[in-house]
Amino acid sequence: MDDFKKVEVNSLYYRLFDSIVRAMVAAGILSLLSVVWMAYAAKSWIVFFIGYGILFVIAFLYGTTKGLLEYIHLQYKLAEQSVNFRSGLLSVRTTTIPYSKITNAAYDQNPIARLFSVGDINIDQEDSSFEFKSIGSKIADEILDVIAKKSNVLPISSQK
Repeated sequence: MDDFKKVEVNSLYYRLFDSIVRAMVAAGILSLLSVVWMAYAAKSWIVFFIGYGILFVIAFLYGTTKGLLEYIHLQYKLAEQSVNFRSGLLSVRTTTIPYSKITNAAYDQNPIARLFSVGDINIDQEDSSFEFKSIGSKIADEILDVIAKKSNVLPISSQK
């Protein structure tokens, strides 16, 4: 039986925002490079502006698709002996972390993620670490509280 739970919808909003901004920045950099090319090689500025528009439409569609696909597969499960995370873009990866191996757990937010009430859960194990990105603060509190109860880690709240 599949007991995985979806994360909050604000994770979707943040992932869409992040993916679209990153794609637009990449499109902007490519556009600046094309301006240099236009100044030296091309004669028609109309071709440049059409290409510029097409580039930004492609960047927007890419960012939106990436954000949606990431959100669809963003799930978690709090089992009796472990915490499980499922994520991925096209291929879905499930990570199982036994509570007995957890040495530290934290919730980090950057200033923009704080606007969306999301952040990253960082879980350190005896031999590795894991990061579950763009998780809402309510779900992060739930996950961190369960980790604190079932492991030797002190509880850390995401609420400031």
